Amino acid sequence: MKLAELLAQFPAFSLATRENNDEILAFFNQTSMNTPLIDIQYNRGPDFFSFLQKSSNQYFVLIARDKSGKLGFVASLIIRKGRINNKNTDVGYLGDLRIAPKLELVVAWKKLLSILLYNLSQIEELNGLKYLITAVMDENSKAINSLIKKAKNEFIYRKLSAYRMVNVFAKVPFYQYSNKYHIGFAKQDDRSTLTSFLKKQNQDRAFGFSYDGEQNELSRRLNSWDNFTLEQFILVKNQHKQIIACVAPHNPSPHKSILVKSISWKIRVLLKPISLIKPMPKAGMELNIAYLTHLEIAKDLEKDLRTKVFNNLLAWTWQQGVFVNAHIVALCDFERTLQDGLKGFIYTTEPMSLYQVYHYEHENLLQEVGTMPPGFEMALV
Repeated sequence: MKLAELLAQFPAFSLATRENNDEILAFFNQTSMNTPLIDIQYNRGPDFFSFLQKSSNQYFVLIARDKSGKLGFVASLIIRKGRINNKNTDVGYLGDLRIAPKLELVVAWKKLLSILLYNLSQIEELNGLKYLITAVMDENSKAINSLIKKAKNEFIYRKLSAYRMVNVFAKVPFYQYSNKYHIGFAKQDDRSTLTSFLKKQNQDRAFGFSYDGEQNELSRRLNSWDNFTLEQFILVKNQHKQIIACVAPHNPSPHKSILVKSISWKIRVLLKPISLIKPMPKAGMELNIAYLTHLEIAKDLEKDLRTKVFNNLLAWTWQQGVFVNAHIVALCDFERTLQDGLKGFIYTTEPMSLYQVYHYEHENLLQEVGTMPPGFEMALV
């Protein structure tokens, strides 16, 4: 089955091309992500598709029109190399979901999603894809009630793991890192050992990234991300000069940026004292975000040691001035495994969950996460 044949059953839907770019951006600009603390709007201009190319070389964008012919639906499907049952396997990510409040589009999308998931591995363009994940804000009640809790749906959103989007605003003055570990910027000589460390971390992780040969995710990102180099990595090494942690701060703007529409009084009160030592975002501004990509703490370290290593890594990076122009340093904390490592920092959190999406007849595809956080990179979604 070809994707076009499936979509032919739903006349309102089609695959987007770059000719639809301006129309998609205009539709995106009509929506915002409103939470009790902050109202933000994702900006994907001037090229909606450019950010998808930073995520993967293979992606599809679905659009749909209402009865009047007006664009009322957008969703993207990104396919990347990942790890399933300790093997390199394609993993799909369902993102950019935006639906106008039109009943016919909501109903049609649910039917389309059900058929898509049932036939997923049989669609030629998807090359045998079986596994699909997506992230949802816990406070996004519309999505949760319609897609996750709806018993009549033939598809299932099964929660893989809870996580928190952590937004770090500042380091407490005079809070210092320990000199126990060797922390420094990566050099070209570190590339091989860094690749091996990333591969080991993702080897048996559910939906982990692939670092093998031509499927090397590190090489892909170094080649496709703007202004991204190996020297941006910060490495923590033990006394044997082995890598035990790494991170690579990165901002994907202008391919993806966030505009602040409004800020609650609680956040304004929190930011007031911080604004004395660094610029803070205001309504109408674009957030300058440093995403902590490639954040890895060696999985074989004891919990207390992992906490100390993460805390030292973050404090050292802060003191080097890496975040001097950033309003926020953003990271994912799965099951609060990094929470204790945020001692000495001022931050807020937003509860999220990562789901696997599948047809109810394909329950055999369900993955268990285990003790390792699943493979997920917030800067890519």
